[in-house]
Amino acid sequence: MSALPVVLLGAGGHAHVVLDVIELSVYALAGVSAPELVRGSRWLGVEVLGGDEDVLRLGCETVLLVNGIGVIPGQSVRARVHRHFVGRGYRFISLIHPSAVIAAQVAMDEGVQVMAGVIIQPGCRLATGVIVNTGARIDHDCEIGEHAFIGPGATVCGDVRIEAGAFIGAGAVVLPGVTVKKDAVVGAGAVVVRTVETGVTVVGNPAVRVSRS
Repeated sequence: MSALPVVLLGAGGHAHVVLDVIELSVYALAGVSAPELVRGSRWLGVEVLGGDEDVLRLGCETVLLVNGIGVIPGQSVRARVHRHFVGRGYRFISLIHPSAVIAAQVAMDEGVQVMAGVIIQPGCRLATGVIVNTGARIDHDCEIGEHAFIGPGATVCGDVRIEAGAFIGAGAVVLPGVTVKKDAVVGAGAVVVRTVETGVTVVGNPAVRVSRS
């Protein structure tokens, strides 16, 4: 077991999946924090600690955190929560489902989450807060930026760059050498054959732009 217990932030669908990974890990769970839940109640059998202020009262020396907040394209709640707590001295653990296959030459920063059935090949780097969701594939020498999201069943081919805050939808394919820039959104099932510019949403095969922030 880890020397410190962990607190799960959030109680939505993503948190439910994250809870399963925690229970398969070496970490002991201190409780869940979500403002919509009643302090002292139970959520999926886990004690509800309260909201953000209740976590802050625990102190950063006594617990580690897990970000269970899901990702919605165009929103940055998950990243904001991460920065809020890091700015107060808290640390976020990374979680890897035991069924994931990750090459030895993969680098991961703090707070990365790798879900069931994922494959990540050699030479990849995953920055802070990245989610690689169920069954996604990331091939060799890819760079995945801070708080980027790789959706269920997505395929990221070799030498791809996914910049900070980008969202790759379920079942999407990003072809070799392509860059998806900051805060861009790739729709579910899209096939990306060229650079996706900052803040742009693309859909279809081949993927074409439908909006720009």
